[in-house]
Amino acid sequence: MKKIIRLLIVVLGIVLYNDVYASNYELKELIPIDTETTIVTNHFSYQSFYYKTKNKIDNTNTNNYLVFGNIKNISEEDLPISITVALFDKEKKNIGTINYCTATEDNSNTSQILKSKESTPYTIEVTKDYLGKGKKLKDVKYISVLSENINCRNNTGSDEYIGQTIEEIGIGKNNQISVEVERLIQLLTFCGLLLIALFIYKFLFTSAYQNMDGTDVRQEYAYINKRLKNKREKELRENPPTEPPKKDNKSDKIRKEEAIEASKEHQEKTDLHNMYKK
Repeated sequence: MKKIIRLLIVVLGIVLYNDVYASNYELKELIPIDTETTIVTNHFSYQSFYYKTKNKIDNTNTNNYLVFGNIKNISEEDLPISITVALFDKEKKNIGTINYCTATEDNSNTSQILKSKESTPYTIEVTKDYLGKGKKLKDVKYISVLSENINCRNNTGSDEYIGQTIEEIGIGKNNQISVEVERLIQLLTFCGLLLIALFIYKFLFTSAYQNMDGTDVRQEYAYINKRLKNKREKELRENPPTEPPKKDNKSDKIRKEEAIEASKEHQEKTDLHNMYKK
């Protein structure tokens, strides 16, 4: 049992360590440009991606890029590649949003579909079309993955968050549990169910919990009753009860009559004594 618990603790530690190591940033969190990171959502794992500025492509290109080492479809269904990335300036204010999806409206052969469990390197070109009016690509200093864009919005809403901070964008719109927290809950649930199953097995099919047998329970009750009896006897020896005073059930009238009778008897005895004395 102890070995199994140790093994579960080790597995839990490895999983948590890997999650922390692989996911430096989460959804709706600012990421500096040219910073490589990995973010996992419900359907995709965006691995080793970063915002690459034009100077790191070549000096003549006017556009920037979102570069993904791999995009993996972790769901059970085939999906188009999709993501929503917000762009921010040095003041951490939104200046544009990329709603990207490889599916076409008519789902024709031009749609790029990523099969379940498959992955592929990918690059998204960032043009001025994704920016708000009067904004320039050189103004982009931070990015943030807002969602996996599973509903496949495409080339719309680039200016819906203009001027907002990531905190303002996140208010009222981030009601989902993060992937890391969801995985931790699932792992803890699994560990809890495993421990319960082990307990039931040992209780029903082994002698590990003999002290829970009915005979032992009765013996325990007998021991408790004996201890209480000894305690009561000790208290009686140390503090013996006193006899209550006898109750006089005679009324005042009866006692008065008895007193008169006694007085008469005394007087008669006295008179008889004096007569004999003479």
